[in-house]
Amino acid sequence: MIQEMIDLAVSRHRATEVHISCFNANVIGMLLYAKLGFQPFAVEERRDEAGRRAALIHFRLPIRTDS
Repeated sequence: MIQEMIDLAVSRHRATEVHISCFNANVIGMLLYAKLGFQPFAVEERRDEAGRRAALIHFRLPIRTDS
């Protein structure tokens, strides 16, 4: 599903880069994004549902345009 959304961003909106964010507790998500080629580029402090400190990690995937 994520790859389909990336493909739509490129084909419909001519995206040259895709951004996605993931909370630090979502290890499975972070590992998936890394496997898809996303690279972390920023960390933002947030609060979770219980009010504890959490990190929102921002990832980006540059889109290669070989044409």
